[in-house]
Amino acid sequence: MSLDPLRFNNKKGEKNGNSGKARKERREMSIPERLLKLTEDEIEDICFDDSEEFPIVDNGEWIDDGKYSYKSKVFKFEGRFFKISFNRSGSYFSDYHYSYPDANDIYEVEKKTIAKEVWEAVKDQS
Repeated sequence: MSLDPLRFNNKKGEKNGNSGKARKERREMSIPERLLKLTEDEIEDICFDDSEEFPIVDNGEWIDDGKYSYKSKVFKFEGRFFKISFNRSGSYFSDYHYSYPDANDIYEVEKKTIAKEVWEAVKDQS
């Protein structure tokens, strides 16, 4: 996670440059205009379908949190990768109600390899 140098640069400690307008301006520089103008139907298609324009490269699993479940997908657009997350409420035994993000909730991402240390049981050496 990188720090945004515009966030804390005034004497009062206010989050300068983190206003809605400043965030929107920085965001519009990094997100292709086509993605900022996605319709609700196109966002729904990305969440549930794999299309030629928005091919899915990582179709995350549903994370169940009781009444609510969450899921993220990574898709490719113009040679770059973007993440979109959405949720649903309800039950397997009843209907689900899906909530979709808007275009401002799409973020550019990159794949990284992270080394992880874990503790494992020692095998019997006899």
